[in-house]
Amino acid sequence: MDIKKLNCACFALGSDVQGYNKGCKKRALLYMIGPLVVFFVLYFLYQIVYWIFAATYGNALSWLPFVMTAMAQTATSATSTTAVVLPLGVKILSIAQVLVYDLIVLSVVMWFFSFPAGLILWFKKPLTKIDPASGLGKAGRLPANIKGWNWGAAGWPIVWGLVNFSWISLIGMIPVVNLVWWIYLGKQGNKLAWQKNKWESSEHFIAQQAKWKIAGIIGLLLRLGGVVYLIGQIVPNLLNR
Repeated sequence: MDIKKLNCACFALGSDVQGYNKGCKKRALLYMIGPLVVFFVLYFLYQIVYWIFAATYGNALSWLPFVMTAMAQTATSATSTTAVVLPLGVKILSIAQVLVYDLIVLSVVMWFFSFPAGLILWFKKPLTKIDPASGLGKAGRLPANIKGWNWGAAGWPIVWGLVNFSWISLIGMIPVVNLVWWIYLGKQGNKLAWQKNKWESSEHFIAQQAKWKIAGIIGLLLRLGGVVYLIGQIVPNLLNR
C-alpha cells in the first residue's frame, strides 16, 4: 500500500500556492481544535472504563495499578497470612485507565503547544509564490545564505516545529531528552524548516525566521531559569541526606 495515500488529503499541503495557503489554514484549525477533540474522546473512554469496573466490582478504580498490585501482594487478613491477590480484571482495567489518563494529560499538554502554533499559522501571510527548491525534504537544495543558528527552534522547539511542519521537533516533549534536544534544533533548525516547509525565497525565509529570534531567546532564558531552580531545589536535599 502506498504510504502517501494514508495521508489525510483534507490536511495535506498543496503543491501550488493556492493549495499551500489553504492547507495552512486547515492545519491551523487542526492544531487549535484537534487536541481538544482527542481530549473529549479519551475522557469519554476513561469514564467507560470506570463504569465497567464499578459495574463489575462495585467500587472505585484506582489509577495506580502498580500500587494496587504491591499492596495486594503484601496485604494479609486477620485470620490468614495468605497474600491477597487482585482479580485479573481489576489489573487489566486499572492499567487501561492509567493509559487513557496519561493520554488525556498528553492531549492537554499538546494543546498548550499546538494552539499558539495554530494561531500563528492562521494569521500567517499567504504566499504569493513558492521557491521550487523549498519543501522538498532531504532532496531539497539548501541555500548558502540561510545556514546558521535558529533561535526559534532552540527556544520554542515544539511550537516552532509545528508551525514549520518539522515533526522531529516533537522529540523535545520527551523528558530529559528535551534538556539537550534544543541544541540540535538550534543548529539544524534552518535546514529542517527549509526542507519541510515552503517559502517564497531564501530572503523570505530569513525574514520569517528572524521574527522568532526575540521569542526564542526569551524561551531559552526561561528554560535556563527552570533548570537553575530545579538544581537549587534538588542539590540541597541531596547534601542534607
